[in-house]
Amino acid sequence: MRHVVVAGGSIAAATAVSTLRARGWDGKITLVTDEDTPPYSRVPLSKGVLSGALDWGAVTLPALPDDVDVRLRSRAAALDVRTRTVTLADGTELRYDGLV
Repeated sequence: MRHVVVAGGSIAAATAVSTLRARGWDGKITLVTDEDTPPYSRVPLSKGVLSGALDWGAVTLPALPDDVDVRLRSRAAALDVRTRTVTLADGTELRYDGLV
C-alpha cells in the first residue's frame, strides 16, 4: 500500500493533504500532529481572535477528507530515512512512501 505521512498540524499540512487528494493520490494519508484539534489557521488566531476582532470561525479550515487518518495528540519523535519509518512519541511506527 502506498502511504504518505504528513507531520505537523499547520495550514501547510492541511493544504498538503488536500492537494494530494485533489491531484489524485489514492493511497493512504496519515496526518500526525501534537495538537488536540485538526489543523487551523494560526494567523487570524494571533492577529484577530485573541484581540477580539474576529470570532473562532475565522481560524477554521475546510474539513480534511474523511479517509485521512488524523492522529491528534501524536508527536513525531524520530525519523529513519533508511527504513522510511516515522516513530511517534508513544512508540507507534508508521512506514511511509512519502513524507511531508
